Amino acid sequence: LVRLVPQANVIVTARDGKRLVGLARGLKEVSGCCYLSDLIVDKAYADKAVGARLIREVRKAIGENTLVVLVPAPDAMAYSAEIGV
Repeated sequence: LVRLVPQANVIVTARDGKRLVGLARGLKEVSGCCYLSDLIVDKAYADKAVGARLIREVRKAIGENTLVVLVPAPDAMAYSAEIGV
């Protein structure tokens, strides 16, 4: 995780108290597109819509006119469709 953060210019976290339970990491380009390469949620919080909330927070942070493109791992494709990214 420490090696991933310096490569991003968009990072949003989800916490339960002091516990880190989710992270969204992406790269926003000047072209108006944000490539969200990591969407990580603690398995214990998987049924609590943490991923969807992280994406909403990313959208707030980058502006409404920026397209969010989620670049999911193959086994996460169904989730991407479910949350509309």
